[in-house]
Amino acid sequence: MRHHSGFGGELLLVQGILLIIGLTKPNKLIIFWLFLAPVTAALVNETPHASRAIYLMIPLAWLIGLGWSRLKTKFAVIFAFLLLINFSLYLHDYFVHYPSRSAKAWIKPYKDAATQTYVSYPVYISPDLYKPELYFAFYLNDLSLLKLNQKFYYNLPSVCPEGVICLKDF
Repeated sequence: MRHHSGFGGELLLVQGILLIIGLTKPNKLIIFWLFLAPVTAALVNETPHASRAIYLMIPLAWLIGLGWSRLKTKFAVIFAFLLLINFSLYLHDYFVHYPSRSAKAWIKPYKDAATQTYVSYPVYISPDLYKPELYFAFYLNDLSLLKLNQKFYYNLPSVCPEGVICLKDF
């Protein structure tokens, strides 16, 4: 959820049609580049994400542009309208639905937990998402929270002790 909005892929749907049109008579170098570019993204053993496939951007853009140049004027106007609709749908999803869908990926629960007021201490916080001490120190503007302290404990006991607050589910 951090490298795209989850609404489709990296390209708009209409761009896929233009890409197919561009593939009808492509340059051999661009085709070679198109097949060689994913190799660099596949050589690492970490979690895949879009920034590793950045070498695909130029051949894809070139082929989409080639597909666009092969359209007749009437179809170019139709495709421009379809691109506008597709992009508008994407923007709606990005600004309306994506923030709630991606809150956990952006570790927003720690911000919410850090900015709320606690009546009693200590507070036990689950480290499931990442390092909660970073978020509590940042949002509470207190660097002493990065060290062991008497307010926040950044591990969760199996059973929550009586009289303390345990933040497990965000």
